[in-house]
Amino acid sequence: MRPRGLHAVDLTIQIDHVRPVRAGGATDDENLRFACGWCNRAKSGHMQLYGASSWVNHRIQHPLLGWVSIPRPLWVVRMTQLRARCEDPSGCSATLATNELYVAPKRTTGAFNPSNCRIYCDVHDPWAGIRFVGEKVLSAKSP
Repeated sequence: MRPRGLHAVDLTIQIDHVRPVRAGGATDDENLRFACGWCNRAKSGHMQLYGASSWVNHRIQHPLLGWVSIPRPLWVVRMTQLRARCEDPSGCSATLATNELYVAPKRTTGAFNPSNCRIYCDVHDPWAGIRFVGEKVLSAKSP
């Protein structure tokens, strides 16, 4: 996985409590692990990263695509790990072990949710070159 985030601290390496302190977790070697700042902040006091809701704005005004739905980052991580291969209809052989993978919608209409997305390699990614937008776009309020 590539480091991600909107703030410099999101790209730092931090110490995460596997079992949060507020849930009785100890600060000892068995309960500590490394995490990127973004994951540590998103997980917060939850037991697992995937159960945390870490995304407030579910739609953005993309400069080229207009209003688009965006996926929750934590289920994107989970989907990429579980599917672990390019799902382009051409039958691409790229896997998580051999390539960086991305999530993009199957259909540009409708919500960007697990049933409306596929995992793609960089060759087949339909959003290649347009997926990254600035913080100003991400922080704008959706209608």
